[in-house]
Amino acid sequence: AESSPRSIVQMLTTSWKASGATKVACLFYSTCRAFWRLKKIEGRDFVSKKKILVVEDEESLLKLESILLTSKGYEVQGVTNGQAALDAIAEEKPDLVLLDIMLPEMDGFEVCRRIKENPQTRDLPVVMLTAKKSREDMARGQQVGADWYITKPFKSVNVIETIQRFLNKG
Repeated sequence: AESSPRSIVQMLTTSWKASGATKVACLFYSTCRAFWRLKKIEGRDFVSKKKILVVEDEESLLKLESILLTSKGYEVQGVTNGQAALDAIAEEKPDLVLLDIMLPEMDGFEVCRRIKENPQTRDLPVVMLTAKKSREDMARGQQVGADWYITKPFKSVNVIETIQRFLNKG
């Protein structure tokens, strides 16, 4: 069986559609197509050895975000709750955190607050990627120290550009 990126995308899309996850399948497929178009336009990969921690409690989105980032050469670790995020940050020392807000045990606002209050992690970029779109939520994200705030549904190109902006500083 062929295992090109395109064939894998088609297989996953078909599998998710068959299991009733049509929205995830469509988002995944359109995001992958956008990356391929961008790759053609740019004529290069966004290759990096940087480590990104993805904190997302919805397994399908965690998988989607991980696939997208690894396809750009990033090393990705995924966790599904706030405490696991703090543990992973202490242990793995990621270069950036992509953080959902609605998480079990400890929400993303609290995770971000703790990251930014810790002298050892305060400079770690935190990009909130969330469905919470209200002005109050965005203001709270800024208040706890989030470096950027992206709402779902998101455009994958915007996520990659944001990540690159933070990881290419300095």
